[in-house]
Amino acid sequence: MDQPKGDGTTTQLLAEARGGDDGALGLLLVRYRPLLASIVRQMGGHSNGILDADDLRQEAAKAFVELVKEFDSPSPTDFGSYLRQKLKWRLTNYLRRERRKSGRQAPLGKEVLDTLVEEMKPAFDLDINNPRLRAALRSVSPKQRSIIFRLYWQDRSVQEVAAELNLSTQSVTALRRRAEKRIKKMVDPASPP
Repeated sequence: MDQPKGDGTTTQLLAEARGGDDGALGLLLVRYRPLLASIVRQMGGHSNGILDADDLRQEAAKAFVELVKEFDSPSPTDFGSYLRQKLKWRLTNYLRRERRKSGRQAPLGKEVLDTLVEEMKPAFDLDINNPRLRAALRSVSPKQRSIIFRLYWQDRSVQEVAAELNLSTQSVTALRRRAEKRIKKMVDPASPP
């Protein structure tokens, strides 16, 4: 994989590409396209639907161009290993940045969460006759209360709640478990932790 076949040696093409020859850069891209495709497929599974494959391929091609210019080794056999390692790191960082961006663009801000909690108060008051349970539900965080309300009062799935609140299913499950544990402790103080 380190020295695919084609016109010119990898050493020559690397030198020409670093010198600004777009043709040499194009040939290198063609030679290493299978490696890029393999890495993009691997990384695409970690994007959790935040990015489509085209975005990831485009970012991989952009990183490839930068890595060709940064590569500084006398041996062209090092380039394949260098490319594999650095490209994975760059795509991992890119995915991390995109996840953060998508989290910041979440429609659920503090104001929206407060509004949801206010909307849920009548439902809690109407449906809950047990004063200990009512107090226990009020003792959990607004986010936990929202999750409990959606799961048990609105009969939604964990996946639906996660999508609505822009959280992972693992986060929703963890928040639900913590809330349930606290509620159980307050409703039945004699129960084991």
